[in-house]
Amino acid sequence: MSLTQTQKQLLEGIQNAVALDRTKTFDYSTEYLGYLPFGMYHWISVNGKDIGTPNVPFEFSSDDLDKLEVEGHIRKTDHWVDPKDGSRTKTTYVIE
Repeated sequence: MSLTQTQKQLLEGIQNAVALDRTKTFDYSTEYLGYLPFGMYHWISVNGKDIGTPNVPFEFSSDDLDKLEVEGHIRKTDHWVDPKDGSRTKTTYVIE
């Protein structure tokens, strides 16, 4: 299967960010901001720093990370869900 343009940009951005920090791991986090017009917020960080745009495309979703994992580009190593707030999560991945 081939990757979409968004998935290719996401993978490249993550690869560049982890290379700059000399690591192979990154985190995908989610949090519900709790009021309109803001809803679920999500971001990717390397060593605790949000890599944000332009490193990752604005329109990416967790489905894109799932696809990168299925294709063997990344591997999930840990997943945490806040027991008091199920919308607050942190998933750790390793670049393969």
